[in-house]
Amino acid sequence: MTRITDFTVEEREILAAAPLVVAGTSLAVIQTNAFKVLKTALSLYKIVHDTSKQFPENEYIQSIFTSKEENHEKHNELIEKHGGNSKEEAINIRNQICARAIGLLNEKSQPQEVTEYKRWLLQIATEVMDKARSDGFLGLGKAHAEAEVAQAHQDFAAVLQLT
Repeated sequence: MTRITDFTVEEREILAAAPLVVAGTSLAVIQTNAFKVLKTALSLYKIVHDTSKQFPENEYIQSIFTSKEENHEKHNELIEKHGGNSKEEAINIRNQICARAIGLLNEKSQPQEVTEYKRWLLQIATEVMDKARSDGFLGLGKAHAEAEVAQAHQDFAAVLQLT
């Protein structure tokens, strides 16, 4: 079983930043209103924390989260730094960081751990997009919003090679 100490400090930072970057950039992937963005942005850390609990047997995911619990403000700054970027830039940043993190895991971890990490990232993105989704005035855009979230989910699953 892989432990966080199997990685260098720089590698740990990449692995720990990826979930929060996924959470933050998921806000840019779908259309939403300012109120929903603010409300969701305030709960990004909680979403990452809660989704990590879905992998209680994965000591590695738990150790990443625990090691960053006291210092999550640093990652909030990273999210805010890229928050004003376009949808395409946000997707590119997310994909690059995820590729780096998954590459590190592929080198030093068991395949099951890599798959669980990918599933964790996808779950984070899904929960953020679902929470931030705007159904429009009186819910008239609900079908469009649901389709947009489903497409974004499918696209990110393909990036993570979880199809």
